[in-house]
Amino acid sequence: MSNHNTDDIEFEYPEAWKPEPGDIIKGVFEELDSGPSKYSPTGVTPIAVIRDDDGVRHSVWLSATVLRNEFKKARPQPGDPVAVKYIGPVKDGKGKVQYQHYRVKNLTPKKQAVDWGHIDELEEAAAEPEPEEPDEPQVGTVRPFRAEQPQLLDEAPF
Repeated sequence: MSNHNTDDIEFEYPEAWKPEPGDIIKGVFEELDSGPSKYSPTGVTPIAVIRDDDGVRHSVWLSATVLRNEFKKARPQPGDPVAVKYIGPVKDGKGKVQYQHYRVKNLTPKKQAVDWGHIDELEEAAAEPEPEEPDEPQVGTVRPFRAEQPQLLDEAPF
């Protein structure tokens, strides 16, 4: 028998989110789990666990292909804020349901990437002296176009 305390381990799945068309669940993506499913060819379905703004955990069963693909596109990581909207069934011209339509948004703010690999090139370009040019172009010569180099500040602008 083990002496490990298991009081804080959750063995049950959080309550399943069962949306109606137009419903949205918004919260923090906590984990990607899996559970048994008779609808899956493998017998297992992925589950996205989301904690809503009230602190309640929900299981979003990714059994619908569109929902699963939306999560793949959004690529949430644990701790990322997400929103899931069930748009509803999409029907063909005869009224037969073709698929269930969902949208998933990863609400993590996007950050602009900085390419730090070129910092040395910026310093070197600023340090190179400009070649001197004659005041007046000589007849028959072509004056090269030079883009203005950015002006470097001695102090931070704030």
